[in-house]
Parts: sequence; structure tokens; C-alpha cells
Amino acid sequence: MNKEIFQLAWWKWLAIILTLLSLIIGLGAPLGPGIRWVNPINAEAGKNLELEVRTVNAHFKSKGLGLKSALNLDNAPLISSDSVKVLGENDLLFHYYIPPSFNPVKGNIHLLDLEIASDYDGLIVLRQGLEIRRTENLLADTLHRAIPKNQHFQITRLTSEWFSFPNREILYESVRNLFFHVAMWPAMLLLFLVSVIYSIRYLRSGNPIHDFIAVESVQTGLLFATIGIITGSIWAKYTWGDWWPNDPKLNGAAIGILLYFAYMILRNSIAEEQQRGRISAVYNVFAFPLMFVVIMILPRLTDSLHPGNGGNPGFNTYDLDSHLRIAFYPACLGWVLIGVWIKEMRVRIRKLEFSQ
Repeated sequence: MNKEIFQLAWWKWLAIILTLLSLIIGLGAPLGPGIRWVNPINAEAGKNLELEVRTVNAHFKSKGLGLKSALNLDNAPLISSDSVKVLGENDLLFHYYIPPSFNPVKGNIHLLDLEIASDYDGLIVLRQGLEIRRTENLLADTLHRAIPKNQHFQITRLTSEWFSFPNREILYESVRNLFFHVAMWPAMLLLFLVSVIYSIRYLRSGNPIHDFIAVESVQTGLLFATIGIITGSIWAKYTWGDWWPNDPKLNGAAIGILLYFAYMILRNSIAEEQQRGRISAVYNVFAFPLMFVVIMILPRLTDSLHPGNGGNPGFNTYDLDSHLRIAFYPACLGWVLIGVWIKEMRVRIRKLEFSQ
């Protein structure tokens, strides 16, 4: 008997395990090494530069083997450091010579990426962290120094930590919200999809059970949508400085959720059961594609702060590295299964109430 119960509920155990895994990793995993600040933040082409760098969660003094650094301009050759001095576990002092070939031809500055690599901590990058200012009347032929060609760091991270969050500018510790914000939307979309499927089935069959599944899928989906909006607003405050910036992705999500709150208001405004089921089912058939458009399509056609929208590179381009994937995909599956579980329980309650 116990074996049969376990076989029937295996996906519920899987939901619990995956959700707990995402919670433990999301709240307990350390932040990987990253660059906190550099000083100075600007230099001039054709001159020497002493660059002081402060990092976080690095191990340069105790395990700084193979330590090297470079400045990179888009696809241009790297400017390697002439020397490096370890000032502390997280503090370094680099010496560079900025060749005159990096003198901006147009405009006043170039923005360079700072790359630091070591055998233990791997590659640490601060994108556009240093300005190279224009030097007037620069004699390129007298100050020219050869620049290494095609020098790219090939570093295998040897740290003993099996998992850590990538340390990215702007995101920093808030990257943990990936498991609690982004993972809500697959669960919401699946539940809304189930709802529209059963709304169509109800229109064809008139079976009240199909209507029960449709409405409970919507209510459970709204739960995940509300959590997604709240966690997204908190994330926006810490990364973009505003609880609700004027962003098409945020506004589209709000519109999509309001469509389904309107669905619930519509249902509660109709007293007769069959009429309520038919009208709300028709509304649901049109609400789902409209919600999908305002959440998934329109933000990609205009400017947006969100990764992967409005011409921005996708989140996976820079931030969703192999470490995050270990826990992000299980988190998505876990929350989806939790949503299905909640929906199933609510449908069973509806059926019991209907049978009485």
C-alpha cells in the first residue's frame, strides 16, 4: 500500500526535493569573485597607468597562482599588464602602458573592460570599467609599443566550491532572485495554458469539472504571478533603483495579470452557473493569447531594461553560466510541479463541494 502511494505521488516528492534544492542553493551559495572598484577610473593613451583594484571573495594572496590582467576594447587586441603587485587577499596593483593606438579617433573616450585571471578564482571581468581619454598632439611613431595579438585568457577555474553565483555588475547578490522571480513565470504560463485548454473543453462538453479545472488553474496561476511581480519589483529596486520603472516588460506583466483578475471578477458577477462557465470560458480563450503578446512579444519590439528584450542580450549571454544552470532549471521544474500540485488540491476541493 505504501509503495503504491509513493508511486502515485512521486512527482510531488520530486517537486519538494527540487524546490528545497533551489531554496538551499539560492539562499546559501556564496557569491563568486568579482571586482568592487578600480582607481583611477580613467587614463590617457600613450601614458603609463597604475591601477588599484579591489575585489570581493577572491584568494589572490593565499592562492593567486597564474595571476594576470588585461584591458580589452571590444574586439581589439588586449593590453596586458606589465606587472602586478598583490596587496591583500582582495587587493591588487597593476601597471599598464596604454599604447597610442588606443587614442580615440572619434569622441573623447574609449571604455575598456578589465579582465583579471588566476588559476584558482578563474576569470573576473569588470565591463567598461576604465576610460581611456584622448591625448592631443600625440606622436604615435615615438610612443608606439607593440600590442600582443589575439591574447585571450584560457582559464580553468580550480576553486573547491562546487557552486557559486556569478558576480556581475549591477546584479551582485541580487542574482539569487533568479530562482524566486524568473522561476515563477513558467509555472504561471503553464497554469494559464491549462486553463484555456479546459475552457475550450468546457465549451465543447459542458462538463462542470472542466470549468472547475479552468478556474482553479487561473487562481493558482495568479498566485505565482503575484509572487513574480513582488519579487521582480524588489529586484528592480536593487538593480535599477526604482520599485517600478517605466519598462514595457513590467507594464506588460501588470496588464497580463489584470486580464486574469478581470476574469475572476467576471465570474463572480454572474450568478447562473452554466452561463458563468460559458462566458468566462470565452473570455479566457481571448485573454490567454493577449496576455502572451503583452508579456512575451511586445517587450521584445521596444526598449526594455530586461535582458533578452528591446535589443538587450539575453540573460544567458552574460549571467546564466553553467553554475547557475545547475540550480535554475531544477528550480523552474520544482515550482511548476508545486503549481500543478496546488491546482490539483483546489480542483479536488471543488469536486467535493460540487458532489455535496
